[in-house]
Amino acid sequence: MFFCSRCGCEAALHAVCSQWAARDAAKRAAAAAAAAAAWRRSEAAHAAAQAHAQGGSAMRAKHLSALGLRPDASLAQAGAAYKRLALCYHPDKQTQRDAAAQAAASARFCRISTAWRELQ
Repeated sequence: MFFCSRCGCEAALHAVCSQWAARDAAKRAAAAAAAAAAWRRSEAAHAAAQAHAQGGSAMRAKHLSALGLRPDASLAQAGAAYKRLALCYHPDKQTQRDAAAQAAASARFCRISTAWRELQ
């Protein structure tokens, strides 16, 4: 039960100030809008997480394929494959080859590096 701040009687016995009622209604509307916006953000985040999880397995398989591994390979196997392939395709190791072979090796090294970075 609420009491009047002026006379101490029950607040229900007095009429509510129209300015206070307007401010209270505005506060309630703002709180409801903020709650609705937070709910929409959480729903969007949840949908994005589900989409990422569904597409994540396909991306993981793609990155493992770039490392020459099967989709069920472990992270340790991916690390070993990355090290082995990085030693083969690193641009500093391609000095004896012609320009086209160096460019191809450099592109392959970029794919390998990107795959390993995304898998970590």
